[in-house]
Amino acid sequence: MKQQLKRAPYFVVGLFLFVGCQTEEIPFTECEQQDIRKVTKVSFTTFKNLTGLTDFKTTFVLPKNNNGLVARRSSSGYVPNDFIIDTDQITQTVVDGKTSYSFPITPKEGEKEDSRFYLVVYDKEGSWLDMVIESDFSKDAFGNPNETGYREIYASAARGTGCTTIFTWVIKCNRRGRCSTGICDRCSICLKTDSERICGKDDGGYGDGAGKPLEPIEGGGGSSNIKPGLTKGEVVVTLPSPGNTDTPCRQLKSLLEPDHDNKQLVPNIKPQILWLQELVNEKVEYGVEIKKGINFNGDMVYTPTRVESESSSEVTLNTGNRMMGWLHSHPKSGFGIFSFQDLKFLKEAYEETSEDNKAEIFTIMVCRDKTDPTKINTYAIKIDDVLALRAKIDAVWNDQEYSASNDDIKLGKIHAKQKEDYHYYTDELEFGFLMQFANSGISLYKANVQLTSWTKLELEADTGHNPPFKVKQTSCN
Repeated sequence: MKQQLKRAPYFVVGLFLFVGCQTEEIPFTECEQQDIRKVTKVSFTTFKNLTGLTDFKTTFVLPKNNNGLVARRSSSGYVPNDFIIDTDQITQTVVDGKTSYSFPITPKEGEKEDSRFYLVVYDKEGSWLDMVIESDFSKDAFGNPNETGYREIYASAARGTGCTTIFTWVIKCNRRGRCSTGICDRCSICLKTDSERICGKDDGGYGDGAGKPLEPIEGGGGSSNIKPGLTKGEVVVTLPSPGNTDTPCRQLKSLLEPDHDNKQLVPNIKPQILWLQELVNEKVEYGVEIKKGINFNGDMVYTPTRVESESSSEVTLNTGNRMMGWLHSHPKSGFGIFSFQDLKFLKEAYEETSEDNKAEIFTIMVCRDKTDPTKINTYAIKIDDVLALRAKIDAVWNDQEYSASNDDIKLGKIHAKQKEDYHYYTDELEFGFLMQFANSGISLYKANVQLTSWTKLELEADTGHNPPFKVKQTSCN
Protein backbone atom coordinates (compact mmCIF):
# COMPACT_ATOMS: atom_id res chain seq x y z
CA MET A 1 0.00 0.00 0.00
CA LYS A 2 1.49 3.29 -1.13
CA GLN A 3 0.72 6.81 -0.02
CA GLN A 4 -0.48 9.71 -2.09
CA LEU A 5 -0.82 13.05 -0.32
CA LYS A 6 -4.06 14.82 -1.00
CA ARG A 7 -5.03 17.73 1.18
CA ALA A 8 -8.44 19.33 1.38
CA PRO A 9 -9.50 22.54 3.13
CA TYR A 10 -10.95 21.40 6.43
CA PHE A 11 -10.61 23.40 9.61
CA VAL A 12 -11.46 21.96 13.00
CA VAL A 13 -10.67 23.37 16.39
CA GLY A 14 -10.22 20.52 18.87
CA LEU A 15 -10.07 20.47 22.63
CA PHE A 16 -7.46 18.39 24.43
CA LEU A 17 -7.23 17.58 28.10
CA PHE A 18 -3.59 17.00 28.94
CA VAL A 19 -3.37 15.02 32.15
CA GLY A 20 -0.32 14.00 34.10
CA CYS A 21 0.60 10.61 35.48
CA GLN A 22 -0.15 11.68 39.06
CA THR A 23 -2.53 14.64 39.29
CA GLU A 24 -3.56 17.31 36.85
CA GLU A 25 -6.32 19.83 37.30
CA ILE A 26 -8.74 19.60 34.39
CA PRO A 27 -8.70 23.01 32.70
CA PHE A 28 -11.91 24.95 32.22
CA THR A 29 -12.57 26.20 28.71
CA GLU A 30 -13.83 29.58 27.62
CA CYS A 31 -17.38 28.38 27.26
CA GLU A 32 -17.67 26.29 30.42
CA GLN A 33 -19.72 27.58 33.30
CA GLN A 34 -17.58 28.29 36.32
CA ASP A 35 -18.46 27.03 39.79
CA ILE A 36 -16.82 26.22 43.08
CA ARG A 37 -15.72 22.72 42.16
CA LYS A 38 -12.10 21.71 41.81
CA VAL A 39 -11.92 18.84 39.34
CA THR A 40 -8.70 16.86 38.97
CA LYS A 41 -7.67 13.67 37.22
CA VAL A 42 -5.56 11.52 39.55
CA SER A 43 -3.60 8.31 39.19
CA PHE A 44 -4.53 5.12 41.00
CA THR A 45 -1.45 5.46 43.20
CA THR A 46 -2.40 9.01 44.15
CA PHE A 47 -5.98 7.93 44.90
CA LYS A 48 -4.77 5.26 47.32
CA ASN A 49 -2.32 7.64 48.96
CA LEU A 50 -4.91 10.41 49.43
CA THR A 51 -7.66 8.12 50.73
CA GLY A 52 -5.56 5.60 52.63
CA LEU A 53 -7.41 2.82 50.77
CA THR A 54 -4.20 0.93 50.01
CA ASP A 55 -6.01 -2.40 49.56
CA PHE A 56 -8.58 -0.98 47.12
CA LYS A 57 -9.64 -3.75 44.73
CA THR A 58 -9.95 -3.33 40.97
CA THR A 59 -13.13 -5.40 40.83
CA PHE A 60 -16.48 -4.64 42.43
CA VAL A 61 -19.44 -6.89 43.19
CA LEU A 62 -22.94 -5.65 43.98
CA PRO A 63 -23.62 -7.31 47.35
CA LYS A 64 -26.78 -8.76 48.86
CA ASN A 65 -28.47 -8.27 52.22
CA ASN A 66 -31.12 -10.21 54.13
CA ASN A 67 -33.85 -8.70 51.97
CA GLY A 68 -32.28 -9.93 48.73
CA LEU A 69 -30.47 -7.75 46.27
CA VAL A 70 -29.14 -4.52 47.66
CA ALA A 71 -29.40 -2.83 44.29
CA ARG A 72 -32.97 -2.86 43.06
CA ARG A 73 -34.85 -0.71 40.58
CA SER A 74 -38.36 0.44 41.33
CA SER A 75 -39.83 -1.58 38.45
CA SER A 76 -37.87 -4.83 38.50
CA GLY A 77 -35.04 -6.59 40.29
CA TYR A 78 -31.50 -5.69 39.33
CA VAL A 79 -29.23 -8.65 38.73
CA PRO A 80 -25.93 -8.33 40.62
CA ASN A 81 -22.84 -7.97 38.47
CA ASP A 82 -19.14 -8.31 38.88
CA PHE A 83 -17.57 -5.10 37.61
CA ILE A 84 -14.06 -4.30 36.42
CA ILE A 85 -12.90 -0.90 37.68
CA ASP A 86 -11.03 1.34 35.24
CA THR A 87 -8.22 2.81 37.35
CA ASP A 88 -6.82 4.87 34.46
CA GLN A 89 -9.67 7.39 34.49
CA ILE A 90 -10.14 8.53 38.07
CA THR A 91 -11.72 11.96 38.48
CA GLN A 92 -11.49 13.75 41.82
CA THR A 93 -14.01 16.44 42.80
CA VAL A 94 -13.53 18.73 45.80
CA VAL A 95 -16.37 20.98 47.00
CA ASP A 96 -16.53 22.75 50.36
CA GLY A 97 -13.81 20.48 51.69
CA LYS A 98 -15.68 17.32 50.66
CA THR A 99 -14.01 14.94 48.23
CA SER A 100 -15.37 12.33 45.83
CA TYR A 101 -13.78 10.09 43.22
CA SER A 102 -15.44 8.57 40.15
CA PHE A 103 -14.33 5.48 38.22
CA PRO A 104 -15.79 4.04 35.01
CA ILE A 105 -16.70 0.39 35.64
CA THR A 106 -17.63 -2.32 33.14
CA PRO A 107 -19.56 -5.55 33.81
CA LYS A 108 -17.28 -8.57 33.51
CA GLU A 109 -19.84 -10.20 31.25
CA GLY A 110 -19.31 -7.41 28.73
CA GLU A 111 -20.20 -3.79 28.19
CA LYS A 112 -23.89 -3.02 27.78
CA GLU A 113 -24.64 -1.20 24.54
CA ASP A 114 -27.16 1.21 26.06
CA SER A 115 -25.79 1.66 29.60
CA ARG A 116 -22.69 2.95 31.35
CA PHE A 117 -21.72 2.44 34.98
CA TYR A 118 -19.61 4.43 37.44
CA LEU A 119 -18.30 3.71 40.91
CA VAL A 120 -18.28 6.75 43.20
CA VAL A 121 -16.15 6.78 46.34
CA TYR A 122 -16.94 9.73 48.62
CA ASP A 123 -15.97 11.08 52.02
CA LYS A 124 -18.67 11.26 54.68
CA GLU A 125 -17.52 12.56 58.06
CA GLY A 126 -14.11 10.94 57.70
CA SER A 127 -15.31 7.59 56.33
CA TRP A 128 -15.11 6.48 52.71
CA LEU A 129 -18.41 5.21 51.31
CA ASP A 130 -19.31 4.15 47.79
CA MET A 131 -22.20 4.02 45.36
CA VAL A 132 -22.80 2.81 41.80
CA ILE A 133 -24.39 5.08 39.20
CA GLU A 134 -25.94 3.83 35.97
CA SER A 135 -26.82 5.97 32.94
CA ASP A 136 -28.57 5.48 29.63
CA PHE A 137 -25.98 5.66 26.84
CA SER A 138 -26.23 6.58 23.15
CA LYS A 139 -24.29 8.47 20.48
CA ASP A 140 -25.36 11.48 18.48
CA ALA A 141 -25.03 11.96 14.72
CA PHE A 142 -21.42 13.10 15.19
CA GLY A 143 -20.45 10.02 17.16
CA ASN A 144 -20.25 11.96 20.42
CA PRO A 145 -21.33 10.01 23.53
CA ASN A 146 -24.59 11.05 25.17
CA GLU A 147 -25.60 9.93 28.66
CA THR A 148 -28.92 10.64 30.35
CA GLY A 149 -31.18 9.19 33.03
CA TYR A 150 -28.56 8.93 35.77
CA ARG A 151 -29.63 6.82 38.73
CA GLU A 152 -27.99 5.30 41.76
CA ILE A 153 -28.44 1.53 41.72
CA TYR A 154 -26.38 0.87 44.84
CA ALA A 155 -25.19 2.76 47.91
CA SER A 156 -23.00 1.26 50.63
CA ALA A 157 -24.90 3.05 53.38
CA ALA A 158 -28.40 4.42 53.81
CA ARG A 159 -28.49 8.14 53.10
CA GLY A 160 -32.14 8.96 53.78
CA THR A 161 -33.18 11.64 51.32
CA GLY A 162 -29.58 12.68 50.66
CA CYS A 163 -28.87 13.90 47.15
CA THR A 164 -26.09 13.49 44.62
CA THR A 165 -25.23 16.15 42.08
CA ILE A 166 -23.60 14.60 39.02
CA PHE A 167 -21.56 16.81 36.71
CA THR A 168 -20.90 15.41 33.25
CA TRP A 169 -18.94 16.60 30.25
CA VAL A 170 -20.76 17.24 26.99
CA ILE A 171 -19.45 18.57 23.70
CA LYS A 172 -21.18 21.74 22.54
CA CYS A 173 -20.64 23.83 19.44
CA ASN A 174 -20.33 27.52 20.35
CA ARG A 175 -20.69 28.66 16.71
CA ARG A 176 -17.59 30.80 16.96
CA GLY A 177 -14.56 30.54 14.74
CA ARG A 178 -13.52 31.46 11.25
CA CYS A 179 -15.79 28.96 9.51
CA SER A 180 -18.88 29.43 11.65
CA THR A 181 -22.23 29.53 9.90
CA GLY A 182 -25.81 29.84 10.97
CA ILE A 183 -25.86 26.19 12.05
CA CYS A 184 -23.61 24.15 14.31
CA ASP A 185 -20.87 23.22 11.85
CA ARG A 186 -18.47 21.93 14.56
CA CYS A 187 -15.74 24.23 13.29
CA SER A 188 -15.42 25.67 16.78
CA ILE A 189 -16.23 23.40 19.69
CA CYS A 190 -15.82 23.55 23.43
CA LEU A 191 -16.29 21.26 26.37
CA LYS A 192 -19.01 22.27 28.81
CA THR A 193 -20.36 20.66 31.94
CA ASP A 194 -23.97 19.75 32.52
CA SER A 195 -25.46 18.48 35.76
CA GLU A 196 -28.22 16.28 37.11
CA ARG A 197 -29.40 15.98 40.68
CA ILE A 198 -30.74 12.66 41.97
CA CYS A 199 -32.09 12.16 45.47
CA GLY A 200 -33.10 9.26 47.62
CA LYS A 201 -36.58 8.37 48.84
CA ASP A 202 -36.47 7.11 52.38
CA ASP A 203 -39.35 4.66 52.08
CA GLY A 204 -38.20 2.28 54.79
CA GLY A 205 -36.80 -1.20 54.70
CA TYR A 206 -33.17 -0.17 55.03
CA GLY A 207 -31.38 -0.13 58.34
CA ASP A 208 -28.28 1.83 59.16
CA GLY A 209 -25.32 0.54 57.19
CA ALA A 210 -27.52 -1.41 54.78
CA GLY A 211 -27.33 -0.71 51.09
CA LYS A 212 -30.01 1.60 49.72
CA PRO A 213 -30.75 2.32 46.06
CA LEU A 214 -31.56 5.92 45.21
CA GLU A 215 -34.06 6.98 42.57
CA PRO A 216 -34.24 10.28 40.62
CA ILE A 217 -36.80 12.70 42.03
CA GLU A 218 -39.33 14.01 39.57
CA GLY A 219 -38.09 17.17 37.93
CA GLY A 220 -34.77 16.78 39.72
CA GLY A 221 -32.45 16.46 36.74
CA GLY A 222 -30.82 18.78 34.31
CA SER A 223 -30.59 21.97 36.33
CA SER A 224 -27.52 24.03 35.56
CA ASN A 225 -28.12 26.47 38.42
CA ILE A 226 -27.25 24.06 41.23
CA LYS A 227 -24.95 25.36 43.94
CA PRO A 228 -23.14 22.14 44.86
CA GLY A 229 -22.04 21.38 48.37
CA LEU A 230 -24.54 23.70 50.08
CA THR A 231 -27.11 21.01 50.93
CA LYS A 232 -26.49 18.91 54.02
CA GLY A 233 -25.42 15.41 53.03
CA GLU A 234 -25.02 16.35 49.37
CA VAL A 235 -22.50 14.33 47.36
CA VAL A 236 -20.99 16.14 44.39
CA VAL A 237 -19.22 14.07 41.74
CA THR A 238 -17.78 14.77 38.29
CA LEU A 239 -17.76 11.86 35.87
CA PRO A 240 -14.78 11.27 33.55
CA SER A 241 -14.57 13.23 30.30
CA PRO A 242 -16.32 11.43 27.39
CA GLY A 243 -13.24 12.05 25.31
CA ASN A 244 -11.47 9.36 27.31
CA THR A 245 -14.13 6.65 27.15
CA ASP A 246 -13.60 5.27 23.66
CA THR A 247 -11.30 2.27 23.42
CA PRO A 248 -9.87 0.70 20.25
CA CYS A 249 -12.26 -2.23 20.74
CA ARG A 250 -15.30 0.06 20.89
CA GLN A 251 -14.11 2.02 17.88
CA LEU A 252 -13.57 -1.12 15.81
CA LYS A 253 -16.97 -2.47 16.81
CA SER A 254 -18.63 0.77 15.72
CA LEU A 255 -17.00 0.44 12.29
CA LEU A 256 -19.06 -2.69 11.69
CA GLU A 257 -22.41 -1.06 12.51
CA PRO A 258 -24.76 -1.29 9.49
CA ASP A 259 -26.06 1.83 7.76
CA HIS A 260 -29.75 0.97 8.09
CA ASP A 261 -31.00 4.33 6.78
CA ASN A 262 -28.38 4.60 4.03
CA LYS A 263 -27.47 8.09 5.22
CA GLN A 264 -23.74 7.42 5.70
CA LEU A 265 -23.93 8.45 9.37
CA VAL A 266 -21.75 5.45 10.33
CA PRO A 267 -18.57 4.17 8.61
CA ASN A 268 -20.29 0.85 7.72
CA ILE A 269 -17.10 -0.89 6.57
CA LYS A 270 -18.52 -4.42 6.37
CA PRO A 271 -19.54 -4.07 2.67
CA GLN A 272 -16.02 -2.79 1.93
CA ILE A 273 -14.41 -5.78 3.66
CA LEU A 274 -16.67 -8.18 1.75
CA TRP A 275 -15.64 -6.47 -1.51
CA LEU A 276 -11.96 -6.89 -0.67
CA GLN A 277 -12.47 -10.52 0.30
CA GLU A 278 -13.67 -11.23 -3.23
CA LEU A 279 -10.36 -9.91 -4.60
CA VAL A 280 -7.77 -11.75 -2.51
CA ASN A 281 -6.95 -14.10 -5.41
CA GLU A 282 -6.00 -11.20 -7.69
CA LYS A 283 -2.40 -10.36 -8.56
CA VAL A 284 -2.66 -6.77 -7.33
CA GLU A 285 -3.94 -4.92 -4.28
CA TYR A 286 -7.25 -3.13 -3.93
CA GLY A 287 -8.11 -0.52 -1.35
CA VAL A 288 -10.77 1.65 0.27
CA GLU A 289 -10.43 5.14 1.75
CA ILE A 290 -12.83 6.33 4.46
CA LYS A 291 -13.33 10.11 4.59
CA LYS A 292 -15.22 12.16 7.19
CA GLY A 293 -17.16 15.27 6.33
CA ILE A 294 -20.22 17.39 7.05
CA ASN A 295 -23.33 17.21 4.87
CA PHE A 296 -25.77 20.06 4.17
CA ASN A 297 -27.81 19.11 7.25
CA GLY A 298 -24.81 19.53 9.51
CA ASP A 299 -24.47 15.76 10.06
CA MET A 300 -21.12 13.99 10.26
CA VAL A 301 -21.00 11.54 7.34
CA TYR A 302 -18.54 8.88 6.21
CA THR A 303 -17.71 8.41 2.54
CA PRO A 304 -15.93 5.28 1.26
CA THR A 305 -13.95 5.40 -1.98
CA ARG A 306 -12.84 2.17 -3.62
CA VAL A 307 -9.45 2.16 -5.33
CA GLU A 308 -8.22 -0.38 -7.86
CA SER A 309 -4.60 -0.97 -8.84
CA GLU A 310 -4.19 -2.64 -12.21
CA SER A 311 -0.66 -1.57 -13.12
CA SER A 312 1.29 -2.43 -9.95
CA SER A 313 1.16 -4.86 -7.05
CA GLU A 314 0.58 -2.06 -4.50
CA VAL A 315 -2.51 0.09 -4.35
CA THR A 316 -1.98 3.84 -3.91
CA LEU A 317 -4.24 5.42 -1.30
CA ASN A 318 -4.74 9.08 -0.44
CA THR A 319 -3.98 10.69 2.89
CA GLY A 320 -5.15 14.08 4.10
CA ASN A 321 -6.79 15.89 6.96
CA ARG A 322 -10.27 14.50 6.28
CA MET A 323 -9.21 10.84 6.14
CA MET A 324 -9.81 8.56 9.11
CA GLY A 325 -9.37 4.99 7.83
CA TRP A 326 -7.98 2.77 5.09
CA LEU A 327 -8.63 -0.81 4.04
CA HIS A 328 -6.71 -2.86 1.48
CA SER A 329 -6.20 -6.42 0.29
CA HIS A 330 -3.03 -8.43 -0.10
CA PRO A 331 -2.79 -10.51 -3.28
CA LYS A 332 -1.96 -14.21 -3.36
CA SER A 333 1.75 -13.45 -3.58
CA GLY A 334 1.65 -10.92 -0.73
CA PHE A 335 2.20 -11.29 2.99
CA GLY A 336 -0.45 -13.04 5.05
CA ILE A 337 -0.40 -10.17 7.52
CA PHE A 338 0.62 -6.48 7.60
CA SER A 339 3.86 -5.42 5.93
CA PHE A 340 6.34 -2.77 7.05
CA GLN A 341 5.00 -0.48 4.32
CA ASP A 342 1.50 -0.84 5.75
CA LEU A 343 2.71 0.46 9.10
CA LYS A 344 4.83 3.19 7.53
CA PHE A 345 1.75 4.33 5.62
CA LEU A 346 -0.34 4.30 8.80
CA LYS A 347 2.20 6.45 10.64
CA GLU A 348 2.35 8.99 7.80
CA ALA A 349 -1.45 8.98 7.37
CA TYR A 350 -1.84 9.69 11.09
CA GLU A 351 0.47 12.69 10.77
CA GLU A 352 -1.50 14.00 7.78
CA THR A 353 -5.01 13.75 9.18
CA SER A 354 -6.64 16.43 11.33
CA GLU A 355 -6.30 16.41 15.11
CA ASP A 356 -10.03 15.74 15.29
CA ASN A 357 -9.57 12.40 13.49
CA LYS A 358 -6.39 11.03 15.04
CA ALA A 359 -8.06 9.04 17.81
CA GLU A 360 -10.21 7.18 15.25
CA ILE A 361 -7.43 6.30 12.77
CA PHE A 362 -7.40 2.65 11.69
CA THR A 363 -6.09 0.43 8.94
CA ILE A 364 -7.55 -2.93 7.90
CA MET A 365 -5.99 -5.63 5.75
CA VAL A 366 -7.75 -8.58 4.09
CA CYS A 367 -5.85 -11.62 2.77
CA ARG A 368 -6.08 -15.34 2.21
CA ASP A 369 -4.77 -17.53 5.03
CA LYS A 370 -1.32 -18.86 4.15
CA THR A 371 -1.78 -22.25 5.83
CA ASP A 372 -5.44 -22.84 4.97
CA PRO A 373 -6.36 -21.39 1.54
CA THR A 374 -10.08 -21.91 2.26
CA LYS A 375 -9.93 -19.18 4.90
CA ILE A 376 -9.77 -15.40 4.53
CA ASN A 377 -8.40 -13.33 7.38
CA THR A 378 -9.30 -9.74 8.25
CA TYR A 379 -6.88 -7.84 10.49
CA ALA A 380 -6.97 -4.32 11.92
CA ILE A 381 -4.39 -2.07 13.55
CA LYS A 382 -5.04 0.77 15.96
CA ILE A 383 -2.42 3.26 17.16
CA ASP A 384 -1.91 3.31 20.93
CA ASP A 385 1.25 5.43 21.07
CA VAL A 386 2.21 7.32 17.92
CA LEU A 387 5.60 8.31 19.36
CA ALA A 388 6.54 4.65 19.82
CA LEU A 389 5.27 3.83 16.32
CA ARG A 390 7.22 6.72 14.82
CA ALA A 391 10.39 5.63 16.62
CA LYS A 392 10.03 2.06 15.34
CA ILE A 393 9.37 3.06 11.73
CA ASP A 394 12.22 5.59 11.73
CA ALA A 395 14.64 3.10 13.31
CA VAL A 396 13.98 0.52 10.59
CA TRP A 397 13.91 3.07 7.78
CA ASN A 398 17.23 4.64 8.84
CA ASP A 399 18.99 1.33 9.54
CA GLN A 400 22.23 1.18 7.55
CA GLU A 401 21.45 -2.45 6.72
CA TYR A 402 18.81 -1.15 4.30
CA SER A 403 20.72 1.79 2.82
CA ALA A 404 20.00 2.21 -0.88
CA SER A 405 20.11 4.74 -3.70
CA ASN A 406 16.34 5.32 -3.60
CA ASP A 407 13.33 4.61 -1.42
CA ASP A 408 11.91 1.82 -3.61
CA ILE A 409 15.13 -0.19 -3.33
CA LYS A 410 15.31 0.48 0.41
CA LEU A 411 11.72 -0.69 0.89
CA GLY A 412 12.48 -3.79 -1.18
CA LYS A 413 15.36 -4.66 1.16
CA ILE A 414 13.17 -4.18 4.24
CA HIS A 415 10.43 -6.37 2.82
CA ALA A 416 12.97 -9.05 1.81
CA LYS A 417 14.13 -9.26 5.41
CA GLN A 418 10.53 -9.24 6.62
CA LYS A 419 9.74 -12.08 4.20
CA GLU A 420 12.52 -14.15 5.76
CA ASP A 421 11.13 -13.53 9.23
CA TYR A 422 7.60 -14.39 8.17
CA HIS A 423 8.83 -17.54 6.41
CA TYR A 424 10.35 -18.69 9.70
CA TYR A 425 6.93 -18.29 11.33
CA THR A 426 4.87 -19.59 8.41
CA ASP A 427 2.44 -21.37 10.72
CA GLU A 428 2.45 -18.50 13.23
CA LEU A 429 2.31 -15.29 11.19
CA GLU A 430 0.45 -13.44 13.93
CA PHE A 431 3.20 -14.37 16.38
CA GLY A 432 5.86 -13.33 13.87
CA PHE A 433 4.23 -9.94 13.33
CA LEU A 434 3.84 -9.29 17.05
CA MET A 435 7.48 -10.20 17.65
CA GLN A 436 8.64 -7.83 14.90
CA PHE A 437 6.56 -4.92 16.17
CA ALA A 438 6.56 -5.51 19.92
CA ASN A 439 6.48 -2.26 21.92
CA SER A 440 5.85 -0.28 18.73
CA GLY A 441 2.78 1.62 19.90
CA ILE A 442 0.19 -0.39 17.97
CA SER A 443 -2.36 -3.09 18.75
CA LEU A 444 -3.43 -5.92 16.43
CA TYR A 445 -7.00 -7.19 16.03
CA LYS A 446 -8.66 -9.96 14.04
CA ALA A 447 -12.29 -10.05 12.91
CA ASN A 448 -14.43 -13.16 13.15
CA VAL A 449 -15.74 -14.83 10.00
CA GLN A 450 -19.17 -13.20 10.35
CA LEU A 451 -17.57 -9.73 10.68
CA THR A 452 -19.52 -9.05 13.85
CA SER A 453 -16.75 -8.86 16.45
CA TRP A 454 -13.00 -8.45 16.96
CA THR A 455 -10.34 -10.25 18.97
CA LYS A 456 -7.24 -8.48 20.25
CA LEU A 457 -3.99 -10.36 19.61
CA GLU A 458 -1.00 -9.67 21.85
CA LEU A 459 2.06 -11.38 23.23
CA GLU A 460 2.13 -12.85 26.71
CA ALA A 461 4.94 -14.62 28.53
CA ASP A 462 5.11 -18.41 28.23
CA THR A 463 8.24 -20.20 29.38
CA GLY A 464 7.15 -23.32 27.50
CA HIS A 465 8.01 -21.70 24.19
CA ASN A 466 11.19 -20.38 22.57
CA PRO A 467 11.06 -17.37 22.34
CA PRO A 468 9.21 -17.48 25.69
CA PHE A 469 6.00 -15.91 24.39
CA LYS A 470 2.70 -16.93 22.89
CA VAL A 471 -0.22 -15.10 21.30
CA LYS A 472 -2.93 -14.18 23.77
CA GLN A 473 -6.42 -13.73 22.33
CA THR A 474 -8.86 -11.39 24.11
CA SER A 475 -12.39 -10.95 22.83
CA CYS A 476 -13.26 -7.30 22.22
CA ASN A 477 -17.04 -7.51 22.10
